[in-house]
Parts: sequence; structure tokens; C-alpha cells
Amino acid sequence: METRARILDATVSLVSEIGLDRVSMSAVGSRASVSRGTLYTNFETPDSVMAEKWLEDGARWLTAVSKLNFAEFSDELTGAFVDVIFTAPRRLELLEVVRPTFASALAAARETGPGAADVFTWQLAIGLGTAFLQSANLSVDSVLQRNVMALLGQADAATLESDPTPEELHSDYFDIAALLAGDDIRRQLIRATAIVVANAGVENASSLRICRVARLTPGALPTHFASLDTLIAESFRFVFDLVIEENRREYLESLSGPNRAHELARAISNSLRPERTIWRKLRREMLVASRANVAVRQQVERLLNDTDHKLHTSLVDTGFTPDTVTAFLGVNRALTLGMSGLFDCGLPVDTINHYGLANLLATSFGPLQATSTQ
Repeated sequence: METRARILDATVSLVSEIGLDRVSMSAVGSRASVSRGTLYTNFETPDSVMAEKWLEDGARWLTAVSKLNFAEFSDELTGAFVDVIFTAPRRLELLEVVRPTFASALAAARETGPGAADVFTWQLAIGLGTAFLQSANLSVDSVLQRNVMALLGQADAATLESDPTPEELHSDYFDIAALLAGDDIRRQLIRATAIVVANAGVENASSLRICRVARLTPGALPTHFASLDTLIAESFRFVFDLVIEENRREYLESLSGPNRAHELARAISNSLRPERTIWRKLRREMLVASRANVAVRQQVERLLNDTDHKLHTSLVDTGFTPDTVTAFLGVNRALTLGMSGLFDCGLPVDTINHYGLANLLATSFGPLQATSTQ
């Protein structure tokens, strides 16, 4: 195998195993069995290696993901590309390579007919969300996702209705950044940690950086938290708790109100509002870290399961069967994660016909229909 190919394969393997944030050029050289001089003659950074690999296989991989055809590529490549997509929003070199591929795929779908781009966006979002959850060893119902994909594959402009009751989004939507504000030092550290992790990732969150954002001396952290890891975990849990009740209210309205499709579409649009930026980025970065960090993965899964349990209980109380709610939450987990990934990579997912797609699920996909919503 030629040197350049060995470097590409070694980098893919490392990124899949430990994440791009942890990969160094020395580790790539060691894995590929090439000298430092040879390595830097070919590539400057791990990002540049993955950028070339994306240009080589990214377009075909996206097409396969939109159809849940993961078997077409190795688990290593899927894990590495998932990491690339979800860290690209804070990696300019990668974002400049990844974004055009997404845009081209969306443009190609749009040319096939009216409504095709909307359907493709949801298919790609579900595919990306499923791929991410699988690569992080987090629970995902692949059979359910395939059923939803099959349903979406039958959709076209004629079946995607427009919202008959359009209205503005909730004007009282809460601002997470504002709710994180506080005068006590613990709250200041939690807020600063959420901001740092959301914008730089877990691996790049240092005690010094957090204290600088909080405008506190470095000694403030060990005085109030046992360790940096403890602070990061507490920050994620704190923000997560702020979101749980809002999620519960939104999805209760989505499934038990008189116009489920309208409310579900609005819930998806709300998740992309600027007020939720910190939460969306923080969740993404904690999920990225969970791929290589068992402790983070356990916390993320515990919190995801906790919020799903609370939503499940509330929705069953409104008259939905347990199987109905389980199916909805299974679709929701992959869809919202993938949708956020697309949005952060620059796709205009907030402008598509979410109502038509939500209505398709609400009226056509049997497991998502309630026996009684009153």
C-alpha cells in the first residue's frame, strides 16, 4: 500500500477510535509506520488528512447514510466521518470541505422534483443521527428508523401538505444563556463551562480557560468542584435539566394537541432557535466526547434515558399507548440529533416543510398514532 493511503487509513482508524480532538500527527505516523518527515510531506494536520478522505468518499457515504446503507462502508470510516461532521462546525478547514458536499447532495435531491429536498433532508438527518448513536454505542432502534425511511421514501410534493394554521413560534421561548446566569461562584463556573465546552469541545476545555470566561481566579474551580471532569458533568446535567421540562411541554403539545403535525413541526423549528444555541452545541460536544470516553458516554446515556422516561410517562398519561410513545421517542432521538448536525454545517433545514413531513408521520406511520389523545 502506498504511503499516502497508509496515512489515510491510519487516520481514519484513530479518529474512529478516539475522536479527531485526540488524534495527533505523531500517533498517525506511528499507526501508519511512516517517518515524521514523510508524514509532513504529505499532510500538515489530522484535519487535512480527514479533509482529503472526505473529498474521496464523503459524497458516496452521505448517499448511503440517507438510505441507512451502513454496510456499504466500514464501521471505522462511518465512525470517523460522524466525528468529522459533528466537529466540523468548530473546524474551519473541515467545514469548508464538508459543507459543499451537503449542499450538492441537497441540490441534487431538489432537482428530482418538488418536495424531494425536504424528504431527503429528513432522511439524511435520521441517517446521520442513527450513525452517530451507533458509533457512540448509544441505544438506537435501527428497525424503527428503517420503517420511517421507507415511509419517507414514498413521500412527494402531493403528499406533503402545507401547514393550514401557520403562526409565529412561541414568543415566550426561554433563553438558556439567561437562565444560566447567576451571582454565586458555582453558577458562574457552570455557565462558563457550558460556554467553553459548547464552543471548543470537551477535550479543549481547561480549568484556566473556564475560569477566564467566568472571570474568576484559577483557584475557584477546586474550591467548588472536585475536578474538571466533575464540573463538566455537572454543567451538562444542569443545562440538561433546564431543557427537559421545555421538551416535555413541547412534545406533549406535539402529540396530544388538536394539530399534532403543526406542534411537532414547531418543536423542531424551536430546537434551532438562537436561544437554544448553547444547548445544541453542548449536547453535540458531549456526544462527540462520548464516542471515546466511557464516563462521558455513561452520563450522556443516563441523561438521555432520564428525559425519555419523563417524556414517556407524560405522554402515556395523555392517552398514548407505551408502544406509540417508545416509537416516537426512538425517531425523535435520531432525527433531532441529525437535524442539529445538518443545521450546524450550514444547511437551511429551518426553511423546509417540517409540517408536511411531521403530518406524514402523524397520519401514516401506524406506531405513532395514539388510540386516544383526549
